[in-house]
Amino acid sequence: MSKSNFSHIFTIVDNMVDAAITDIEADGEQISCRKGCMHCCYLLVEISWEEASELANWIVGQPEASRNRLIGSIKESAADAKEFFLSDPKTAHYLEGWAEDEDLPEEIYDRYFQEKARPCPFLSFGKCEAYVARPTPCRLHMVSSEPSICSREVEDDEDYNIPDRVDELREEVGPVISAMCKDGRWGLLSLLVQEALVEKGLLKQDLGSVKAVS
Repeated sequence: MSKSNFSHIFTIVDNMVDAAITDIEADGEQISCRKGCMHCCYLLVEISWEEASELANWIVGQPEASRNRLIGSIKESAADAKEFFLSDPKTAHYLEGWAEDEDLPEEIYDRYFQEKARPCPFLSFGKCEAYVARPTPCRLHMVSSEPSICSREVEDDEDYNIPDRVDELREEVGPVISAMCKDGRWGLLSLLVQEALVEKGLLKQDLGSVKAVS
């Protein structure tokens, strides 16, 4: 499969991340995120349509058994997300997605993280299966505090820390991503990836079930 334009954007973003980490370390801090640390994989992750398409293409490129398992995980996660948003009249409209420059209320992120306990559909045995195609919010999520503090079971997160340089990085990356996001759709990862799989003809929908196109 040839590289898409957005995969090249991921390379640019990764280079910007590496430069930011160098700055952080020069200031005496260390990014504490490590392989196997997966608390952030339970967060509500919002992505662009283009990033959803990247993930959809990645799924279709997997061996059949893995592909079908991933599709099942996407379906379960999307159904759970629909239930979450429909549980409150004030959040039901988010099922239709939202504008890139629209900020979700912080309480929605908190409620999703604390109440749903739903892992990302790409999380498997403590690692991201789609790491190479992971969206920018995942690439830009970094902390310098003890990883265990990220757990939803921690009541006192006073020591939770995102370096200022990471906040600056997110501001710097914003225009790069916006330049590639031409479609305009923006939404929850599982919902948008499922839509991408169906809309692009990579999957078919049959009596409420989603199946891989052979």
